[in-house]
Amino acid sequence: MNDPIYLIEEPKPPLYARYSHVGTWTNGRLCKACGQPTSKLVEPLKVEWEVGDNEIGDFSWCGYTTIIGSEVKSFLELEMYNCHFGKVEIIEQKSKKKRVPSRDNKQEISWLLPIDIIDLNLSKSGVSLEIDCSVCLQKKYNFKRDGLIIDEASLRNSKIFRIKQFERSAATFVTYAAMQQIKNSGFTNIFFTEVGRVNK
Repeated sequence: MNDPIYLIEEPKPPLYARYSHVGTWTNGRLCKACGQPTSKLVEPLKVEWEVGDNEIGDFSWCGYTTIIGSEVKSFLELEMYNCHFGKVEIIEQKSKKKRVPSRDNKQEISWLLPIDIIDLNLSKSGVSLEIDCSVCLQKKYNFKRDGLIIDEASLRNSKIFRIKQFERSAATFVTYAAMQQIKNSGFTNIFFTEVGRVNK
């Protein structure tokens, strides 16, 4: 039986505080030929907490981009997950509206960036190329949350990864074994959606 793969994301409805990006990006523009942005989000990831009084979970979300607390980082390092832990800069709020409490100053926050980028089996995944721009050289595929197939040879020993065809989305995926391991660790503010399988 082929093992499933999972997208990790925020529980719905949100149970913990969310954040918003406020920068930074590489220099770029909107491509005049295809309309896609050529800039990329880079570290330090500058963030601000959104309005509300929710607590901050072990994982915090802005779309598919996630930042993690020091306990999650230590776990991923100990269990040899192939990740880069980007710098995060919390921007002081100018608004007088009530916002989430600041983390303890001793609590390190990191931007979770899986290093492994895995190709889909396109013919079996039903993912189609929507834009192939000859000017900015970017490709855009339709993003799917089901029926994705990854060949075992492409996955190799990856536990956590991004998919090459969805790279700009920041969506992060894990194997079945990794899902079980993270879930059993009891971290807060993470949800697993089965999106496909490993083709053996």
